[in-house]
Amino acid sequence: MVVGGQMPELLLFTDGSVETKAHIGYGAYLALADPGLPLDVARTRVKVRRFAPTSSTRLELQTLLWALAAIGALPLRLTVFTDAQNIVGLPARRARLVAADYHSVVTARRAPNLPAIRPAYV
Repeated sequence: MVVGGQMPELLLFTDGSVETKAHIGYGAYLALADPGLPLDVARTRVKVRRFAPTSSTRLELQTLLWALAAIGALPLRLTVFTDAQNIVGLPARRARLVAADYHSVVTARRAPNLPAIRPAYV
């Protein structure tokens, strides 16, 4: 739905943390259409999920994909806020990963996070 000639915007905040020895992590996201929402209301909208087995790199991507799936295909402008460099760099790495059939250029092995990476490019 376009309102006043502009597509509505959704702000998506994601983060995650992993206990590396147990390979268990928790990802969280907050989706806000109104950035001026009072903190006590915004706090109730944070979603948290456990992922296992996982790594810190994989968890950040799993959390983003989970949040995107939960949001669904809405007609809106989406801005994602993350500190995960593997997510920030995905658009720039897409052509190289697809051309290499998701194999590492350095090791020639299949990308270890392939199950998490591939849906990000669909």
